[in-house]
Amino acid sequence: MASHNGLLEMSTSTLQGYSISVSGGPDGAFEAAYIGLRRGHVESTREFASGSLLVDYLASGGIRGIEVIDPFRQSEFKEIIKEEFHPNLIKLLLESLPKGIVRR
Repeated sequence: MASHNGLLEMSTSTLQGYSISVSGGPDGAFEAAYIGLRRGHVESTREFASGSLLVDYLASGGIRGIEVIDPFRQSEFKEIIKEEFHPNLIKLLLESLPKGIVRR
C-alpha cells in the first residue's frame, strides 16, 4: 500500500485501459476514489451530484476522469458519462467501486 497526502491507497484496478484507484485513511475507511478514463492534461473540473463527484475534462471537452468524494446515485454517474462510454463499461466501473459508495 502506498501513502499519498496522508491517505493509504487501498487498491488500484485497470479495466480495458481505464483505472480505478481507491484511497482510505489509516483506519481503512473510504476517503476517495479516482476513475481514470483517458490520459491527458486536465483543463477544467466540474462538480456534480451535490459535490460527490468531481469530473475532470480535457481541453477537447472529453472526460479525463472522475473523483468520487461521497456516496452518489448510480443514475447521476450514468448521466455524466452516458454520451461518451458504452453502457457495459459504465456497469463495470460502478461495480468496481467499494460497496456503499454507489446507491441505486
